[in-house]
Amino acid sequence: IKRREFLYSMLNKDEYLHNQFKCNARTVISVIKGKWTVEILAEIANNENIHYTSILKNVPELNPRSLAKNLKNLESEKIILKESQGTNPPQYVYSLTEKGEGLREIFNQMNAWADEYN
Repeated sequence: IKRREFLYSMLNKDEYLHNQFKCNARTVISVIKGKWTVEILAEIANNENIHYTSILKNVPELNPRSLAKNLKNLESEKIILKESQGTNPPQYVYSLTEKGEGLREIFNQMNAWADEYN
C-alpha cells in the first residue's frame, strides 16, 4: 500500500481531504509569502521578459536588495526563469516558468475571492 492510500484508510474521508488542503495550501503559501513576492510575480506575469530595473521602477517602494533576494528565491523554486541578454555589461530578463504560469489561476481565484468579500 502506498503511503497516501494507507493514510486515507486510517482517516475518514473528510479529515483526509482537510489535511490534503492544509498541506497543499502551505506549499503555495511558502512560495508566495515573502514581502513583495506577489508584486514581483505580478510584474513578471504582466510584462514577459522584464528587466530588473523595470521591476524596480514599477514597484517604487521595493528596494534593490529585497528585489534581488526575492528573484533569487523565485528562481530557486523554479517559478521564474532568469535569462541573459548576452550583453556587456550583463543584462538579464525574467519570465515565468511553466510552474510559475500555474500560479496565474491561483492569483485569479484570490482576486475573485477578494472582490467578492472585500
